Amino acid sequence: MRRAEGDAAEALQAALDAAPSRRGRSRRHAEGAYFTPAPLAAELARRGLSPALHRSRPGADAPRSAWEAHREALSGLTVLDPACGAGALLVEAWRALKAAWDEAEEEIRRRGGAADPEGLRRLQHQALWGLDLNPDALALAQRALAELGATPQLRAQDALHPGLELPCVDVIVGNPPFGRLSRHPEAAALLRRHAAAHGQGDLSACFVERALGLLRPGGRLALILPNKWLRAPAGAPLRAFLHDAAWVETVIDLGHAPLFGTTDAFPCLLIARRPHTDEAPPTSAEVQRLHGQARLDALGALQTRPVARASLGAGPWGLGEDAVEALLCKMEREGQPLFTWGEPLYGVKTGLNRAFVLNEEESAALHRDCPASAGLLVPFARGEDLGRPPARQLLALRSSRERAWPWSGLPEVQARAVFERTYPGAWARLAPMEDALRARADQGAFWWELRRTGAWELLLGPKLLWPDLAWRPTFRLDPGGLLPGDTCFALPSADPWLIAALQHPLTWWWLWHRAQRGKDEVLRLKRALMRRLPIPKPHPDGAEAAWGLNEQERRLVARTAPPTRRALG
Repeated sequence: MRRAEGDAAEALQAALDAAPSRRGRSRRHAEGAYFTPAPLAAELARRGLSPALHRSRPGADAPRSAWEAHREALSGLTVLDPACGAGALLVEAWRALKAAWDEAEEEIRRRGGAADPEGLRRLQHQALWGLDLNPDALALAQRALAELGATPQLRAQDALHPGLELPCVDVIVGNPPFGRLSRHPEAAALLRRHAAAHGQGDLSACFVERALGLLRPGGRLALILPNKWLRAPAGAPLRAFLHDAAWVETVIDLGHAPLFGTTDAFPCLLIARRPHTDEAPPTSAEVQRLHGQARLDALGALQTRPVARASLGAGPWGLGEDAVEALLCKMEREGQPLFTWGEPLYGVKTGLNRAFVLNEEESAALHRDCPASAGLLVPFARGEDLGRPPARQLLALRSSRERAWPWSGLPEVQARAVFERTYPGAWARLAPMEDALRARADQGAFWWELRRTGAWELLLGPKLLWPDLAWRPTFRLDPGGLLPGDTCFALPSADPWLIAALQHPLTWWWLWHRAQRGKDEVLRLKRALMRRLPIPKPHPDGAEAAWGLNEQERRLVARTAPPTRRALG
């Protein structure tokens, strides 16, 4: 078995990945499918197959009959990839199977036994199974495996189709498509059929449930999945399903490891077993985590850490040490969730920032040339602006569905004439971008208006602000008048205790362990996470001091230039 043959398969897969789709992206990537690099495929196949390959393997001093029994067991092993693409995982699975077979044959030969050509043919023809919707990918898989001496059972079928009939297998390896389930054309049907699925979750959850159902009792699955299911609320059904229906053995969070070229996939590896009905469950699972952009070969140097199986339920999987998890839970138990102060609100989404968001020079020009239009401007902040003085202004053309304008209720031809006459400066800015503004999904009653927010007054009033992505604590208490964009969240409360609690290192520590990660280890401070962020119960003296410190910070920010962003880990 030559590694060069695997390299050829990778080259063929690269050509397949480059085939354009009608939407301008590669066809495979548009479907959420990415080729599994050979090192990752080998690691996953090793972890998935090793228990099955070694279960019957005798010791070095074992008699020939023991090795013959082991060879017989190997000839009956079956492996399935439910989304096999060009066969990268099946290639590595075959390499592992064939290496184990060759070892058994050699040990039997050394003990005076004969080869088993019939068993080898059975292994070649019955061991490997693969499914994929793309016939071009299956042709590549067939070719790559044929060069290695295997004749796999490959089918152009959907693993999620309810009518699929397959025999149960010993091992499932896979890199199923990543992507929002809600975007799938059969999302409603998939949600009905899969307990592990969530409307805002990932399609791969359906593959996990389907894979477990295709395993024999005692069989294992080894899958590459997006790591967001580990902590996100939308991953709760999958976490609960795995806790109840499987034995999770290993979870490896690969963070932002550059495994898929320039694609930011944020993957993890899941190794789980379908238990026999009469087996007692294990008390723990093993976890590992790569940090930053560490490479896959760093896995061998990482210490494996046990976590209690009881902590791997429907709640977020922190994958931390038991003592760390205990402290996180204590904070959550004794603190008050942030939503006690109010519900976090999404900022204003313009759909076309270059039309509605003005920099300082553009704002000054509008004030000079058209004071009437300048009256529409409101101080505006994106998430990245929260640590600096406001420098942008929003052309606050609210939807006429929630605010009365001189053109409200008029037919469009008349309405645009009234708009042009009333605010000529705003008209002059927006009219050249009419086509782009009309193409927005987010707009008001007319193409020059913003979408309806339903909370404009709350967004303009006193509030706590934070960015949706953060490398460091970047919370801001706004007394009112600053409008947040859609990369900010706003909590309608001016309680200074909140800013003191949120800027505390212990709060950032909680976020570091509970938040989903993005590129370069940025924390994703989304609404569902922040609602449940534990806030210590306020102390009167502390609240008064917090107010004074917040005022000092506000005055300091107003006097300083924008700081250089730096990453904190």
